[in-house]
Amino acid sequence: MKRTVVLLAAIVVVAAVGLALLLANKDDTSTDKQSRPGARETTPGDIATATPPDATPKDREPKTPAPGDLADIESAAVRSEGNEIVFEALMGSEVPVELKNQSMSWRWEIRQEDTTAWILSASLDIGPNATIFNPRTNEGGGTVDGSFPGEIERNGNSLIVRMVPSKLPSFPDDFEWRLTTRLVGRETDGGEVAEDSAPENGFGRFTGD
Repeated sequence: MKRTVVLLAAIVVVAAVGLALLLANKDDTSTDKQSRPGARETTPGDIATATPPDATPKDREPKTPAPGDLADIESAAVRSEGNEIVFEALMGSEVPVELKNQSMSWRWEIRQEDTTAWILSASLDIGPNATIFNPRTNEGGGTVDGSFPGEIERNGNSLIVRMVPSKLPSFPDDFEWRLTTRLVGRETDGGEVAEDSAPENGFGRFTGD
């Protein structure tokens, strides 16, 4: 009788220990799934071209955009239309009203006698907007506050900035220019950067004709 009681007690102890181990292993597995990198799904809307967080500094250097990308300049021109100077950039894809999780900018450097005289910039951060600025005299204005001497518009793949130079007394009648574009993935660690420029070599020339 005593042997039977002892045997039953041993069986109960072994069963209890086994059950405790099973429950502990289940809890560990659940915690592991929650803490493991990559177990949680990526937030919808993240850009596909984001640079991984462990990328080297070389991986984060600006890259030449592929044909068809928004940052890709297919052509650029500066011309005179009536009393306006028109800055136009034809891009590799349609210019949107705004971008989600990315930043896109256009920058025209305007030079006289090998010196930067004016900077015309445009972006899509709060919808299409443009700013003109003279780094030597602090003259200028922007479309956001209504002080820009002209307007900005989108037309398919083109971004067009129209400016009335007579509203800027020191703006030159002829100048050299160069356009640079920059597309950045903002909501990533070291988001990938794409840049392009036109003309590809040197500067273009505007003579007022």
